[in-house]
Amino acid sequence: MTKKLLSNKFIWVFLAFMLLLFPVALDKAPQTRDRAVVIGIGLDKKGDEYLFSTKILEPTLNQGFAQNVQVYSATGENCLQAMQKLTTDLGKISGLSNTSVVVICEDIAKEGVGTIFDFLIRSDRLNDNPIFIVTKKSAKQLLLDISKIDSSFSLSLNSLSKYNGVEVNSQLATMEQLLNNYYGGKTATLVAQINEREKSDDGIAVENQLSNESGGDSGQDSESQSGSSQKEGSDTASKTIENAGDTSLFVGDKQVASLSSQQIRGFGACLTATKGAYTLKNVSDENLKNADVVLTVKAKHSFVTYDFSKSGNPRVTYHLRYEVQIENIIQKNLNPNNIASTKSYLTKTMTNKFKEQIASDVSKSLQIAREYNADVFGAQDGFEKFKPKKWAEYLKNLQDKTDAFKNIDFFLDVQVKTMT
Repeated sequence: MTKKLLSNKFIWVFLAFMLLLFPVALDKAPQTRDRAVVIGIGLDKKGDEYLFSTKILEPTLNQGFAQNVQVYSATGENCLQAMQKLTTDLGKISGLSNTSVVVICEDIAKEGVGTIFDFLIRSDRLNDNPIFIVTKKSAKQLLLDISKIDSSFSLSLNSLSKYNGVEVNSQLATMEQLLNNYYGGKTATLVAQINEREKSDDGIAVENQLSNESGGDSGQDSESQSGSSQKEGSDTASKTIENAGDTSLFVGDKQVASLSSQQIRGFGACLTATKGAYTLKNVSDENLKNADVVLTVKAKHSFVTYDFSKSGNPRVTYHLRYEVQIENIIQKNLNPNNIASTKSYLTKTMTNKFKEQIASDVSKSLQIAREYNADVFGAQDGFEKFKPKKWAEYLKNLQDKTDAFKNIDFFLDVQVKTMT
């Protein structure tokens, strides 16, 4: 058998071919030698120019992951020019296929991000669907600080923004959603904010654990107006990077308002949020007297119906089904340990109190939406999808079609039960 294999000319040709390729494979330069692995992008304004920052993963032997993340930046009249300068200074092409987050400062968000969308969407190297985040101050500084703290957040800001989407009823906006809404021109978008504050205890905060090991680069900003880039560190041990539920309201490509977690709570009730805590004040029923009750939502199921009134006005009804659990009851002379079960304390009075809270939250958010003509609810898309003929007829009778959303009536159908 061995003699037959050795006498087979195809075997010898294959071995010769492998010998020719093997040295080439050993000597081939790694891809990261001429291409930077960008995992995050930050955009700020510096005078009349854009400050384009990239959070780059630099593979280095004998170092931990957090030490390998560096932030580089350059300025330019537009994003393309700044990125070209950055590429020249680094000597590497910015590889954006691993980019998972795009952070912009609020100043740019207010001006409009349409040109930035156009630049990013035309980049054949960009990841198709990074998460989009707004920060009130510096996007560059946020990237710098997030790369130097607890390693669980050093890859990107995704973990913080996802936590925001679950706990404080905000939406997790991706680049794809923003582009669809921008070019569609109808639906508004809620974009999570991640902000830095000095020694803040509010919201979901991550204390910076910087040590003196950051060395000579700490706190330096060697960037020149010509767009040269430098590796930069940051000494911000007193800061917190937090997600307190602040949210940017976008209509088209512009931020029209910055909302608190309480202002957007009603949006979350009707849209994606499934968890959260509610404090019902001054509950009085057969069991309690002027008590404060903390309820947590363990599950929520919802669906939406679209119809028209007899007069032809569009109506949207949100059917919300909550499963809740009582976490705490605060009342004088009541021992929380004596609470038998959620079911026995979830009386009709308390259920109605909870429904009133949901209705109040939705009413406040709806008022904001009407004020900015921001169809965060996607109601117009719903009518076009499920009631296209009646919706088209309704639009014909409007003098100003841009007011279509303001004339839609919203209703709630809320049911509450305890966890089984």
